[in-house]
Order: sequence, then C-alpha cells, then structure tokens
Amino acid sequence: MQDLIKAYKVAVINFPKFSYRERDILDANQINFSAARDYGELGVLGKQRLHSFLKKASEEIDQAKIWNLPAASITAPTEKVDDANVNGKVATKK
Repeated sequence: MQDLIKAYKVAVINFPKFSYRERDILDANQINFSAARDYGELGVLGKQRLHSFLKKASEEIDQAKIWNLPAASITAPTEKVDDANVNGKVATKK
C-alpha cells in the first residue's frame, strides 16, 4: 500500500486523535463541530479538546495541500456578475 501511495503521490492526512468522551457526546446528540462550541455538556475542558483537535486537523489538511490548485488551473471570470444571493435572488449577468 505504501508503495502505491508513493507511486501515485496520494496525499495522506494524519488526523489527530479526538477524545472518546467528546466524540461520544457529539455522536449521541447528533451535534456537528460548529454547534459543539456552544454545547454546554462538553464543559470547558471538552471545548478545549475540540478546539485543539480542529486546529491540528486543519493544519494537517493544509499541510497535505489537497485543495491548493495550481495557478494555471484558476481562470478569471469572463463576465461580470452582480452580488450573488442579494435578497435571496440569483446573480445576474451584466
């Protein structure tokens, strides 16, 4: 497997360990990471563990450079577009 990862230059992300206690609380209550920051049952220590996990996970994703597109693949828009979703309306071309 490691030979294939190297041969095909597959990005590998080493996610940090997330505390079982906090993970079980989020799973049992069907809470996503965004809502977890305000969830009282986690407590101060649980919120700190969550914050640390998300920070380290974000750093690992950035380090893998899986979303960094080469500059040549980014093209400039050819037409101007009004502000999208203003008052719930779809953007229009000028």
